[in-house]
Amino acid sequence: MPLRVARPWKDPKTGVYHLRQRTPRDILPSFKGQSVTLPVGRLRISVTVGVIVQVSLRTKEPNQARIWHSVADGALKLIWQAQRNESDRSASSDAPAMIKEPVTQAAPALEVCPEHRRLELAPVGNEPNAGTVTAGALFERWAANSEDKKAPNTIKRYRGSFRSFEAFTTGRDVRTLTADDLYAWAEHRRDAEGVTARAINKNDMVAGGSVMGWAASRQGKKLLSDNPVRGVRLDEPRRVVERERTFRERGKSPRSSQQPQRSSLTKRTLPSLRPSVGDHGSQPTLAHALRS
Repeated sequence: MPLRVARPWKDPKTGVYHLRQRTPRDILPSFKGQSVTLPVGRLRISVTVGVIVQVSLRTKEPNQARIWHSVADGALKLIWQAQRNESDRSASSDAPAMIKEPVTQAAPALEVCPEHRRLELAPVGNEPNAGTVTAGALFERWAANSEDKKAPNTIKRYRGSFRSFEAFTTGRDVRTLTADDLYAWAEHRRDAEGVTARAINKNDMVAGGSVMGWAASRQGKKLLSDNPVRGVRLDEPRRVVERERTFRERGKSPRSSQQPQRSSLTKRTLPSLRPSVGDHGSQPTLAHALRS
């Protein structure tokens, strides 16, 4: 008999995938209303436990949603098991229960905050994202590496784009940014800052793709797992070129209307080569020669 596998749920209105799980009945009475923290990509997102536990996976990509859903779902299962163990200990002893060791060796470890009754996933000490790297800090790393490889005007132009990007992300770690965040920034540049879609695609997206592509490469120590700018582009409005009308009035050809009209005074008067009427009799003709 095939086992049922939990899958991400897609919001029909927004297209964003979610983790959506029903809380087990045996722990629902004692667990309802508590706050749990689940990993979504490189983020830690808190959600209140109810009959249904639902948290946004913050992506519209099916493949990425399946990966993040499996990690968050596994973490939620560990939290449920930890709650069951805590309930069993509470039933066997009147002393307040507290989980001092992780339930399993799998990272990250489960921790319980006894003051607020909050179960969360604590980041492991040797995790690669220990320390925030903002968009501005990432750009300065790229600029220092590209000082002898890029033209000064290119670095100056990219710096202007990343100043806007850093202000939009408000100090977020670049490793938590997705393609949706980049698209939201592009829309902000167009709607709030008045930059045209053509300029955003040609300048801002090129700057972001170059810097973040470097961060995802070996030269950038693979700070990013992937380049989130790839495929992000705004729709550009159709460019309408206004041209001079070429239609003419009826009965007039374009050629005749373009040529200047000559006045009668400018026409050349050539002498007539036809003999005058009085000269016909004096000049022999072919008919006269035949008669003679």
